[in-house]
Amino acid sequence: MNSIVSLNRQNSISNLLLAVGATLGIYWFALFVVTHLPPELLLRGFSSSEQMLADGNDKVMHLIAYAGLSFLFASWQWLRGFDDRRLIRLTLVIPGLYAILDELLQIPVRRTADVMDCLADWCGVLIGLACFLLARAVVTQLGGRVSSAEA
Repeated sequence: MNSIVSLNRQNSISNLLLAVGATLGIYWFALFVVTHLPPELLLRGFSSSEQMLADGNDKVMHLIAYAGLSFLFASWQWLRGFDDRRLIRLTLVIPGLYAILDELLQIPVRRTADVMDCLADWCGVLIGLACFLLARAVVTQLGGRVSSAEA
């Protein structure tokens, strides 16, 4: 009986790993596409787009986008069984370096590489990692309660 439960649990984790990995890949690709569209194409149809960008609201969008990226990235690593030190290090480094690359790759499509956008991206990476660590603690705590209730 325990081997069947163990096998089902492994299949569940494997399916979840695949789902989170696919979501991460799609999210990252969509983030790349959106950040590399020419401004006139990206903002077409928004009557107050110049005002929105002038008010610095794009920094909030950067922060949210990178928080999502780092949350998904950390979740994917956790499901792969990475230890905490490696998970935290990779989640800070890889999306953080991508933020720099993302800004630099915007120059060829007539967008501005902005240090403040990059700082907003990095803040988003930190917030996404913090949200992941909090969510993982809650899930782990609830999982422990479910396991002890089943016994």
